[in-house]
Amino acid sequence: MLYYLLYAATAITLVYFLVAKKPFYGKPASMAIVMSYGIFAQSVMPQFKVNLLYIQFLTMLIVVISVFLLVSYLKAFMEGSFKQNYYQDPLERYAIGTWIAGSSVSLMLLSEHFSLATSFIKSAGFLIIAGWIIYLLFMLKSVPSIYENGREDSLHGIVLLTVVATQSMVLMANTIWKSIQSMTWLNSSVIVFGILLYLLYATMVVTRYIKGNWSLADDWKNTNCILHGSISITGSAAALSQSFGYTAILFIWILAVTVFVIHELIEGARGLVRIKAYGLVQGIFSYDVSQWSRVFTFGMLYAFTSFFKTNYTITNSIVSAMLKAVLTYGKWAILGLVLIESALLVKSLFTTARTA
Repeated sequence: MLYYLLYAATAITLVYFLVAKKPFYGKPASMAIVMSYGIFAQSVMPQFKVNLLYIQFLTMLIVVISVFLLVSYLKAFMEGSFKQNYYQDPLERYAIGTWIAGSSVSLMLLSEHFSLATSFIKSAGFLIIAGWIIYLLFMLKSVPSIYENGREDSLHGIVLLTVVATQSMVLMANTIWKSIQSMTWLNSSVIVFGILLYLLYATMVVTRYIKGNWSLADDWKNTNCILHGSISITGSAAALSQSFGYTAILFIWILAVTVFVIHELIEGARGLVRIKAYGLVQGIFSYDVSQWSRVFTFGMLYAFTSFFKTNYTITNSIVSAMLKAVLTYGKWAILGLVLIESALLVKSLFTTARTA
């Protein structure tokens, strides 16, 4: 039954773009919504012991949203407005990384809950890998453009989506092609490449905040949470593929938690400053699509912790207790973030519909 619903919903989405008179183009980072719901469905919902049917329904919704957004991006490309909408700014074009990561998490969920679509899933997997390679080539080429166009003073965590997209390839490949798990050399090579990307782009972001003049209220961006989220997804890729040993995984996990704590302390201070400057609603409860990056990065640390605990023998009692605490209490924090962000999204959609 769910298969028919999935096919019907996807078909309706495609028909909409054929008959709609008013063109719709998804925002560059809108696939972050898919990434966030995806990591919630994959790693957090099962911890609540919910009926599998609910996870399958959410998976179906995630896939439909993915198709809807991806078709809108394709339509922009076919109509000649792609560059203007998505590629003109040398910094904001990095948001295309959400398309890669969002598509990969959608395929992972399809693979786990709609196994009859195996042939489609594997074919789509090759397309996503091709898209990832093209994305990386263009983003690496964009590094000089950031400085040539004077955008270095605006650098933020969005550039680390290159790391997220890269490590999502390892997660996707190990999920939809089980034979990949035995290819330690391949998994390790891609993960190490992602680490090199992290060193490059994190250095660029941190240098911008150390050397530049900036305001905590206005210049510290939501996407800076990817500073720790990209470490977590690196650890997740390494732990799921089991291509790194226990000591390396423990080091990555401690690093991810450390950067997470530092970042969230900054976020707490930023929240207080914004409330003082703009009030409660405008300060921290005003919707922006970039806020989904926080949901995703929280969920990614939770997923990393789960993979670590499941795939490795934890001998240290302190480490074991810390992992257990994250898994026990973290799911509630992530659920709260998902509910809050979903409510802000719905409110924003209604506000937009009324003013249209």
